[in-house]
Order: sequence, then C-alpha cells, then structure tokens
Amino acid sequence: MFKIGDRQVNLQLQTRNVSSRGVLLEDPGEHFEKGQLLEFYLYLPSGEEGVEVRVHCRGAVVRRDRVRQCSAAQLQRYEFERVVKRIALQPM
Repeated sequence: MFKIGDRQVNLQLQTRNVSSRGVLLEDPGEHFEKGQLLEFYLYLPSGEEGVEVRVHCRGAVVRRDRVRQCSAAQLQRYEFERVVKRIALQPM
C-alpha cells in the first residue's frame, strides 16, 4: 500500500536499490512524479520463521527515469517494525 500525497494506492512494486538515504523503485506504470510525497512499507526477510520485518518509509520522489522505468525517492523518515505473524491452528 502506498500513500501518494493524500491518495491511498494499492501497489506492489520491486526495489532496485535501497539505502538509508533513499530507494529506487521499479515503476513501469509511471505512478510517481518528481516532487510527490510518498509513504509506504518495505518488507525485508527476517531470517526468523513467523516474523516479518517491515520498514515504514516517508519521503519524496526526486527523479523519474522513463527509460529505465523507475523512480527514486529520498527518504526523510523511516522506522523498522518487527511483526510476529499469527499462525492459524489446524483442527484435529
């Protein structure tokens, strides 16, 4: 789920590069424009079964590359969140 400005948009995109300062997102649908404010989650492998690590990110689009079909966002704020997934018990 992305928040672009004041709009909620259901998108699932891949990252090409991530650092503490920014993220490069694959954007073949050209969803983003330079200057737009973004809020989204990055999901990372935790290495621990039943645990998900996500990064709550806020930032702004700083460039759009139409040839490479990607957008770069500068991260203004991010917070790591560790989420334990609930496991459904199977009836006997």
